[in-house]
Amino acid sequence: GMAMVLAMVLLGVYILLFSPSERTSPDFAATAVVRLTATAGGRAAGTSGVTLKEIIYVSNRAGQPDLYRLDLETSNVTRLTDTRGAEDFPAVSPDGSWLAYLYDPASPPGNDNSNIEIYLRRLDDSDFRQVTSNLVEEGAPVWTPDGDAILYTQAASDGDEFHLNRYDVLAETDETLYQFVGRPRRISLSPDGEKLIFAVGDDAATGEIVLLDLTSGDITPLTDNTVSDWDPCWHPDGTKIVFLRTGTGGASIMQMRADGTGQTQIFDGEGRESGAVYSPDGAFIIFSVPDENGDRMLFRITADGLEPEQLTGRDAYNPVPVP
Repeated sequence: GMAMVLAMVLLGVYILLFSPSERTSPDFAATAVVRLTATAGGRAAGTSGVTLKEIIYVSNRAGQPDLYRLDLETSNVTRLTDTRGAEDFPAVSPDGSWLAYLYDPASPPGNDNSNIEIYLRRLDDSDFRQVTSNLVEEGAPVWTPDGDAILYTQAASDGDEFHLNRYDVLAETDETLYQFVGRPRRISLSPDGEKLIFAVGDDAATGEIVLLDLTSGDITPLTDNTVSDWDPCWHPDGTKIVFLRTGTGGASIMQMRADGTGQTQIFDGEGRESGAVYSPDGAFIIFSVPDENGDRMLFRITADGLEPEQLTGRDAYNPVPVP
């Protein structure tokens, strides 16, 4: 349909602009999204009475990127990882029991992303496992609403194509759902488990946010402009999306409806905001912004952009709320 045509054009432009220079002409045949298997729709998450109590985030405060847990009620901080490598992009399961994340054995992370793998651990430390083991790059994982599986992107061996994979936590099986052209660093899954949003293109120049319907395989562009958009995140009720757009200091926080309409800037401080996510009840947006020393600090604002409140006094970024 029209959505697929748009997707092919958009992704074709992406290939043209961002592929290695030795490619003489874009391979438009590679832009079609290939539907390999379908997944059953997940259950919508209920958000009534949920408050923001705990956050897991990444911090370089001990010399390399590790994961930390912040209890907002007591201000207690717990260090969750202590490795020579770099942990990043934590994702907490809907029941709050599992933590998925990326691990790069090189710290600080180098330019070779092929060593990045996905790990899973229970927050009570009763289980720990390495999900992937290969020489290609994995992207940030997300949980399905039922908590049965994680979805993540994985680079194909030729570097231009990415696969969307599903890892079943109980069965410990992995399958590829789709393959597409592009390099999505961060994906977000809708609360009903049926739609995936991510950015294609270059963060620094012309990134756009697209929506992949996991049932039909259609891709629909949600943004289309001359500035860069990246790192989208679904609202817990599925009606809105928070994302980043070029702004003061390099980034601003934007919000739009799930269909891409109503794009509104809700916060733009002096620094480069990053990692904007909603609280479990959708009332707050949590994000990080660097201070004058370059240390990223966590803040939260109300979902309409009012009353910034600082949550951490030391380096912290890529936050995720604990359900």
